[in-house]
Amino acid sequence: MSMKRDHELHTKRRGRNMGVLLVLVGFVGLLFAVTIVKLGENGIAGNPSAGQGGAWINGFQDLMREE
Repeated sequence: MSMKRDHELHTKRRGRNMGVLLVLVGFVGLLFAVTIVKLGENGIAGNPSAGQGGAWINGFQDLMREE
């Protein structure tokens, strides 16, 4: 028994599937990064609309003042 080569459609589909996988992994990574940033250093997100900025807002404001 010899092994068959993949059909051209299978090869294209595999490439598209890998592209979708990379996009999904990137999206999950982005959501993870946003979650970590929102938690801040103290583990408290704070509510910027209520006037309590939280560590990540204060750090960002300090960074903008330095430049």
